[in-house]
Amino acid sequence: MRLAGQNIRSLSSQSFARVLPMGSSEARIYITWNSIHFSVKDIRGGTISFTDTKFISESDHRRYTARTRPERGDILYTKVGSYGRCALIDTDLDFSLYVSVCLIKPKRNVVDPTFLAAVLGSQLVKAQADRRVKGIGVPDLHLDQIAQFQIPIPVLSNSKHFLGKRRF
Repeated sequence: MRLAGQNIRSLSSQSFARVLPMGSSEARIYITWNSIHFSVKDIRGGTISFTDTKFISESDHRRYTARTRPERGDILYTKVGSYGRCALIDTDLDFSLYVSVCLIKPKRNVVDPTFLAAVLGSQLVKAQADRRVKGIGVPDLHLDQIAQFQIPIPVLSNSKHFLGKRRF
């Protein structure tokens, strides 16, 4: 595929990022202050909101982040309820996620994380999510479906050019 004179590859998400589950669906005991715990409500307008943050115990946080931890440059993507929202992690704060949010770890040698977050937040990807979501009462977008999203990926050096266009 060619777009604006640039070479573009359309790849499934799994070829340039790891889509990881986070947290657990077990009931949480929220506390006044300790480890930050984000859910779908905290991801709005392409950013992470800290206005109504919940906190969990340090021991729960360690359990939920034992396999992997969110890091700056990773992407949060909502998959349950208000599915299809994404945010690029632009903080070094340590936090965990509720099961309704998955963690996408871009392979930075293949795709620019800022570019990938922009595409994941686009109508192109939202339309794919709408076709793949399961359930009626509480929509659920499964991880294997997110990993199959077809994403246009330019040559890494051209990613910044497309970020300025923002039409995917």
